[in-house]
Amino acid sequence: MRQSPCKSADDPLAALDRVGPHDIGGRHLIRTGEAAPSWQAVTTAFRQADRQPFSRMSVEGVGPICRLVSEGEGLAVVNRMMAADYAEGLDLALRVFVPETWETFALVQNVAAIQGLTIEDVHSVLGPIIDVPPGLHR
Repeated sequence: MRQSPCKSADDPLAALDRVGPHDIGGRHLIRTGEAAPSWQAVTTAFRQADRQPFSRMSVEGVGPICRLVSEGEGLAVVNRMMAADYAEGLDLALRVFVPETWETFALVQNVAAIQGLTIEDVHSVLGPIIDVPPGLHR
């Protein structure tokens, strides 16, 4: 799942299709925990661009992070699918963060369920909203 900077819709970065470390520059990034894989992916992208992310605030959860962005506290790189639930109601713009990163998802199901989900079920739901990188199969 690609991660997306989450920012106010009137921000100049909203005019871009893709946003990377050079576009963000020294602007404040609201982050998840330091050890979170999503923040590690962001720091790796900045390091590869020979930049240093500026962050003075750590918040857990995409919802609270998006609320802080909507209140003008900074930008964030979060899970796009989760941020989409908040974007319209909080006047946020979502843009692809480059380089693109992938998240790992766990499929959780009640053990008492009679019929389980198949991989085809998962792809029918997620397939239209994610891009599969070359070399990976659906």
